[in-house]
Amino acid sequence: MQYFDTKKSIPVLCSLLIAACSGGGGGNNNVPHPPVEKRTVVAPQANTKSEPTKPAATTSPVVPVKESALFHSPNTAPKQNQIPSPQTTFDSPSPLDNIPIVKPATTSVQSLASHKERTSTLPVWTGTVQKKYSEGSWNHDPEKVPVFLIIPNENHRYTDDKLFQLTAKDIDLTKNNTSQEGNFQFSLADSSVYSGYYLDSQDNIQVNNNFVIAFDKNKEYTKKDITANFYNENGFNYAVLVGKTDYLRQVGDVRLFYQNGRVSGEIVDKRNNEVLFRFKDTLEKDPNMIQIVPDRDNPHGLVSHGPDNMFMKMHFINGKDGEPYKYVVGSGKAERYYGTLFATKKDKE
Repeated sequence: MQYFDTKKSIPVLCSLLIAACSGGGGGNNNVPHPPVEKRTVVAPQANTKSEPTKPAATTSPVVPVKESALFHSPNTAPKQNQIPSPQTTFDSPSPLDNIPIVKPATTSVQSLASHKERTSTLPVWTGTVQKKYSEGSWNHDPEKVPVFLIIPNENHRYTDDKLFQLTAKDIDLTKNNTSQEGNFQFSLADSSVYSGYYLDSQDNIQVNNNFVIAFDKNKEYTKKDITANFYNENGFNYAVLVGKTDYLRQVGDVRLFYQNGRVSGEIVDKRNNEVLFRFKDTLEKDPNMIQIVPDRDNPHGLVSHGPDNMFMKMHFINGKDGEPYKYVVGSGKAERYYGTLFATKKDKE
């Protein structure tokens, strides 16, 4: 780096300042001068140690600076530490403007009522399966009723050999109202109630009879003011004890009469019109809980009092067209027989 001689530099700087000051006159008296380049002036140093730079005194030589470095147009002004004006704040799009306004969903009373109506009309299937030693709940739709097929064992030779095998399957009562293949039988009435029976086995040697009643819970009539006559051929499906352990499936025609919730009527053998059982009220006289009492001269040898009296739980089901208690179903068990009942309201048998 070259150093300027101070004694030689001062006259030159003075002449430049005089020329700059004289440029304010008009006409052709202006003396043109070349643009001043930015130069680095290094003062003589007394020693090699670096010291902090002190601010220049007011008597320091003035170095001309271009006007564009001091005054900036709006397009070239530096953007550092800029504070946006209020006008810029309101005119500029906010990020929130791009967020779609979500209005709260409005549900009319009519739509709520329509949804409630559709929900309430969906069938809710419930019922009972009555077995030899117990009963259980049954909530299968008529489109998918579980049953078994009994397939004989052709290799049976000894007494302890399995007599048959069970194969599970589902049947659709909506396609065929009555399904019967020797292993089961079901009937669907008015799309709101069905009944029947199926066979199964615990040891693949002895078969068991299982009786079923099922209905749409939404169609059940729960009041006690029942006045109607109910009939059904083979409407009482039951199994009665024969010997010590074997149960034999039987059927009987139903003639059931209600008058203001009070019950009467009988179950008869259609082959000879012989009375098998009679309907009676319980002590509570509840139309939903009745007694089935064996007739004194019944062919099964059942006694007409005591443990052979069956208490049957009854359910009344409205028809598809809204007709009240169009159907009646029930299930129960006594000491030596068990079964289910299904009948339809009619003016006469």
